[in-house]
Amino acid sequence: MSYSPDSFEVETNRFKGRLSTEECKIINTILKQKEIPRFKNGIYNFPYKFRREAQENGMSAYDYAESLGVLDKYVGTLRDYQTVGAAFLYRSPRSMLGDAAGIGKTPQICGMINAVRRNAKNPDLAGTVYGNTKKILVAAEGSAVGQIAGEIEKFTGLRVVVLHSTADKMGRQTKKFYLTRVLDGTLPEPEPEDPPIEYTKSGKPKKPKTKKKKPVEVIHFDVLVITHSTLRSDPFFTWFSRVVKEFGTFILDESYVVKTPNTIISSYTKVLCDQIERVHFLNATVFETKLMDIVNQFTLIDPTLLPPKKWIEQNFCNYRLAKFPIRGGGGQMGNKWELVSYKNQEWFKQSLHYVYLTRKKKEVNLGATQRFYQTYLIKQTKAQKAAIRNGYRYFEVLNCPSLCVSLDIQNTPKDVPKLERLLQLMTEDFEDQQVMIYVWHIEMQETIKQLLEQQGRRVAILNGSTADRDSIRDGFNDGTYDVIITNAKRSLNLHSGDVCIFYSMETNPATIEQIAARIDRNVDESSKTFVLLAYEGEEADFFINTVNQRAVDGFDLADIISETVIHFGNLLLESLKAD
Repeated sequence: MSYSPDSFEVETNRFKGRLSTEECKIINTILKQKEIPRFKNGIYNFPYKFRREAQENGMSAYDYAESLGVLDKYVGTLRDYQTVGAAFLYRSPRSMLGDAAGIGKTPQICGMINAVRRNAKNPDLAGTVYGNTKKILVAAEGSAVGQIAGEIEKFTGLRVVVLHSTADKMGRQTKKFYLTRVLDGTLPEPEPEDPPIEYTKSGKPKKPKTKKKKPVEVIHFDVLVITHSTLRSDPFFTWFSRVVKEFGTFILDESYVVKTPNTIISSYTKVLCDQIERVHFLNATVFETKLMDIVNQFTLIDPTLLPPKKWIEQNFCNYRLAKFPIRGGGGQMGNKWELVSYKNQEWFKQSLHYVYLTRKKKEVNLGATQRFYQTYLIKQTKAQKAAIRNGYRYFEVLNCPSLCVSLDIQNTPKDVPKLERLLQLMTEDFEDQQVMIYVWHIEMQETIKQLLEQQGRRVAILNGSTADRDSIRDGFNDGTYDVIITNAKRSLNLHSGDVCIFYSMETNPATIEQIAARIDRNVDESSKTFVLLAYEGEEADFFINTVNQRAVDGFDLADIISETVIHFGNLLLESLKAD
């Protein structure tokens, strides 16, 4: 795309893409308000039991409640700042919501959905991006599809279906979907082949057997939820290309998955965005630590929005000339430009004013939750030090040595000081609290579970192989379990958690904040404690010199992702100085 003044408001230094000047004025008015009253009662609150009762009657929860005359009973309310977010999404039909984790992006999305469907009854808006009853496609992380499907069903009362991700099950499921373009004859089903003729012993043709036709099962839905992996699926796009006109809205949760251009998932997502009228991306960590991560995401949302990449680099990035060895050059060095920092970052964010809404908790008065941070420096054993000197990866040696089968170091508190410290904290400091423990290695997850159960704790593990993730999550939140061990980074609501312990260390500041946010959901005003366990030497040095520095470098760009890391980094530095 050539950079055109048509997509840029010179007076305000803002990109507006497809938005008209009048639409930009309306968005400006919305964002200046603390509350949009028209959106206050913009969601519903249909309980699980009522939704299942409606399903048994072949209806959506909304239609069922309306038929019983009890719709008003289930009207819910959005928080003041959420009404602003819902109104923004409604008026900016190709946009991104980048609110921090815990602010409540799903209720705001549902407020927008309800407004669009409600305005379909308005003759002036019906059939437009501001008023239609077309179907909605939602793509989310595999671990989150159950949660997000349940929340959309609860807040909208619409019929929500989760699409199987395997090709054969997907094919059988889509054949049952009620879609008008398929059923009205526009896309006729292929003619069945004549059965082969069978003959009797005398050579006469047998009378063909007539089979009773089974009643065709039809699945009605308003919202289709798929996984991120389905966005890479050829069978899905083969089917979707036939019915794309049935869909009016595409919502991509955790849009970081398309931050890199020219990948399969980015290419297929572009096909969706190009053909669907209304597109919304959700992401609490849009920038992470790289400004350019956002460029591809907004290019997918609206290809007319941003100027060329070169223009963005010139205005928002600082480069330096660096040396690099030339492959096959016999030791000769070449020159290349490398990105070293960013500039004009606040202006870049402001330039996306019409299409990007991002708020931190303190900006929406959600600062009541007190956060406490603790770090513990742990000394390595002689056996661990020797193994690292001999070339074993310190990550396994320090955190799950049983993976190094040639070493005589077991997953026991005696051999793994970090494990010993964890158990001590659980008995002495967090005995009566709900605790989430972030542990990367599956073997160590099992070890910790066994040892904590010996202490009398009620423990559950949630990882990629967990069958019923929803029941584990709900069991932790309702007190059935008081400890959950997980390696999930995103899309997991553990609001009952009091403590988050980082047994394993992540390298990306955005990822660390996402993990911390699993327990910090602003459901109540209870305090939250975050604990980092780090070995002296390799782990502590890496965290301070690399992870913490990444957080510091990216703070001006995306300070919502840096709070936990910077606190941990400062505490580690103080501990090292004390030693």
